[in-house]
Amino acid sequence: MKKCLLFLFFLSFSLFFVKNVSAKEYSIKEYIPVEDSSSVNTDLFYYQNMKFIFHVNSNGLALITFDSIDNHSNKKVPISINLLLFDKDKKNIGYLTYCSDKDIESDYANFKIGPQQSHIFAINLTNIYFTKDKSSDDLKYVVVFDENPYCQIGGYARYEGKTLDEIIGQINSHDQTFSNRFYEVIQSFIHSSFATIFIYILIAIVLLSITGNIINKLYYRFYHVSTNLAYIPLLNYYICVKLVFGGLIGIGYFFSLLLALLLLYFKIPFLLFIVNIIGIISFLIVIFKLITKKYNFLFFEPSFGESYSEVAEKKKFSFHNDVEKNDDLRENQLSERFVRKFDKSLEKEKESEKEIDDKLEKEEQRELEKEAKREKKRELKLAKKLAKEKEREMKRKRQEELKNKKKNDVSSIIQDNDKNLDISSIPISLEPVDKSNEDSILPLDELNLNYTNLDFKDDLDLNLDDDSDSDDD
Repeated sequence: MKKCLLFLFFLSFSLFFVKNVSAKEYSIKEYIPVEDSSSVNTDLFYYQNMKFIFHVNSNGLALITFDSIDNHSNKKVPISINLLLFDKDKKNIGYLTYCSDKDIESDYANFKIGPQQSHIFAINLTNIYFTKDKSSDDLKYVVVFDENPYCQIGGYARYEGKTLDEIIGQINSHDQTFSNRFYEVIQSFIHSSFATIFIYILIAIVLLSITGNIINKLYYRFYHVSTNLAYIPLLNYYICVKLVFGGLIGIGYFFSLLLALLLLYFKIPFLLFIVNIIGIISFLIVIFKLITKKYNFLFFEPSFGESYSEVAEKKKFSFHNDVEKNDDLRENQLSERFVRKFDKSLEKEKESEKEIDDKLEKEEQRELEKEAKREKKRELKLAKKLAKEKEREMKRKRQEELKNKKKNDVSSIIQDNDKNLDISSIPISLEPVDKSNEDSILPLDELNLNYTNLDFKDDLDLNLDDDSDSDDD
């Protein structure tokens, strides 16, 4: 209370004792001397007769006062402004970013101005808005940059030492980035009325999906199908009433619903309010039925003079029978599928075994064919070797015959010569006779030419072992 009285005192002092001059009109992003009384118009606010009052009290508190701030919008908004602070050289020494929603110290904390309204206002010009080693004593010019539409605060020293042109160039280059544009779009959407509508629509979709799923669970218990009406507003109440009290009462509720919508058009909402209350109660009973599984609770379905309870019991009995039949049918189908799968697996195993047997038979046949080829080769080689041995034996016999023939011829010649020659005329050689040559030549009778078939077969087997079977394949 004391703060409020003190503020009003200083405000009245500024109004009556400060020299009264007419406020000069300035535009945004234009230098304004602090000695002038200025007015600036923006898209959202009209700041009228803005004044700077320095050294109001012993603490050095400075004020920015407005004779009036007009709200151009059609909604209630907090008062806000972005004000650039400059020294005598028009170099930036601070940045005042103010929003009454973020204000927690002044008398206008959390203040909001109504649509198309005007209000007197003041802002405390504290040292927090200035850069280091600067204060309100150094302030000579200000620039209304914009109305701070997104109600952001902070960044008081971001433009320190820069002129207005440099600041505008920096902001324009920053605005060209995608992230900054996206951020501004999000901020504008959040502060627009579309955000509230979007949130309401999202909440409605979530609630309708939850209630629709719950209603469809009970609906499926009765009719074994689902319905899309459970997700439509007001009509989901009709489905609830039908599931709780029966089809006849549900039809009556549906016509009451249509009548309520008609009365709402003529601005008579009481029937729609009653219909909604009945629908909510029906939805709660639907949840009760699903939990307790008492599906015939409060269910009235007349049929040709029968009592409601009998009809409900019959429906319940037929419902359970249908469920049991469906369960048996499903079990039979599952068993048939299992048997078919088992038979198919057996057939596949038999086919695989048959294929394996065929492969083994083919492999055995190939081995037998290879063995037969090897045997034929052995027989051919043996026959060739026997033929060669026979040729050798024939050659030996011929050589023996020739040698015997020559020996006989020589002996006959010697005998004839002995008869004609005089022994005394034959010169006698004193050289010793070299018998080594005679011993080196063995007679044919002393050679072992008795080869058997076993010897040929052993030599043939050795040769066959050395041969490769590359031709067998």
